[in-house]
Amino acid sequence: MYIECINYGIVNTTINYIDVARQIAYILNTNNNLKKIHSINTILNSNNLYLIELFNWQVLGCVGILDIGYKNKIVHLSVLNTVQKCGIGYKLLKTAINISNKNEIYMQIRDDNVRSINLAYMNGFESTSFIEKRGYSLLNLSLTKV
Repeated sequence: MYIECINYGIVNTTINYIDVARQIAYILNTNNNLKKIHSINTILNSNNLYLIELFNWQVLGCVGILDIGYKNKIVHLSVLNTVQKCGIGYKLLKTAINISNKNEIYMQIRDDNVRSINLAYMNGFESTSFIEKRGYSLLNLSLTKV
C-alpha cells in the first residue's frame, strides 16, 4: 500500500499507516458493499496507491489506483457517510485521474450505485460493457486521457 494525502497545503510526515489502513478498511466495509471484507492487512498488503482526504487525522474518503500494465484501474472510491455530498469523492476521483501515469483508466461500478456512476460520467468516463455476476451486475467504465 502506498498513501498520498491530497489535502492541499498540508504536509503530513507523521501519518500512522496502520491507523490509516484501519480507517480505509472501515470505510470500504461500511460503504462499498464489496464481496471481500477488508482489514488492516488487506489494505497494507495491496498494490494500490491510495489517495486519502484527511481531516484531524480522520480519513474522510479514499480512492485506490491499481497499475495493471498499459492502464490504471480506479478502485475503492469511498467517502464516510457523514461527509458525503461535500465534493470529497469528486476531488478524490479527479486527483486520481490527474496523477494517473497511464492514458487509459477504467473503473467497475455496481449497476445499483447510481451516485458513483454519475460521478464517473461527470469526470469523462464512458460505459464500455456490462458484466453479470451472481446476484449483482457491474458496469465497466473507461476514460482515455488526451
